Amino acid sequence: MGRMKPISLKMVVEEMECMPDEEYMTMYLDMETGEIFPVRAEVMSAVEDDPESGPELTWESDEEYAAARAISEGSERYLSLPSKFDIHEWDIMRQFTESLDDDRIVEELNFAIHGRGAFRHFKNTIHHHGIEKQWYNFRTEAFAEIARDWLRENKILFIEDLFREPEAPPEST
Repeated sequence: MGRMKPISLKMVVEEMECMPDEEYMTMYLDMETGEIFPVRAEVMSAVEDDPESGPELTWESDEEYAAARAISEGSERYLSLPSKFDIHEWDIMRQFTESLDDDRIVEELNFAIHGRGAFRHFKNTIHHHGIEKQWYNFRTEAFAEIARDWLRENKILFIEDLFREPEAPPEST
């Protein structure tokens, strides 16, 4: 197998951040090309049931089926990115909440992240307090740390090219 050039940490983080919550798709890194692409669960199932299966519809891709076949045969060419189950976004929200200095906001966010609709309540609360940029920077850095660990664990060279949005200075009263 050819040696891939170092991959972009930013690219891995962006793919992890955009991952759907559902289990219908897994993102894979092609260790030869350095590209990241999805393989749908239905394609994986079709290939496992019939290894010779291929796309039946025009929007399905031969590459996705070829990758699914290689993955089901145990190929080391494709490596699955950390999934939503590896990321624990609720825990990241809790850590963000604990990192804040304003006791009133901490109390509101602690209330928001418990019970039904925690993600929606959390987002509404950070929006209400105008700390979305601070949250998204924190979240991106948490995802980046998971990605760095995954890359190092799999001995994949990467470029530290993550750009953080500057945060607005706190408004003085």
